Amino acid sequence: MQETFFGSDIVDMVLNAGLMAKFVLIVLLIFSIISWAIIFMKLRLFNKIKTESEEFLELFW
Repeated sequence: MQETFFGSDIVDMVLNAGLMAKFVLIVLLIFSIISWAIIFMKLRLFNKIKTESEEFLELFW
């Protein structure tokens, strides 16, 4: 019986992978988390800048 795409085949592949493959996967996971953190930080920053810009324009004009 064939497993689903996200089934135990992928888990088995990761568990049976070599040390270097596991290291690469961990590094990729860490950098992915860091990238998403940067994306959300920039999103918050741009929203703050937009709000402050709108407030400035209301006061200026």
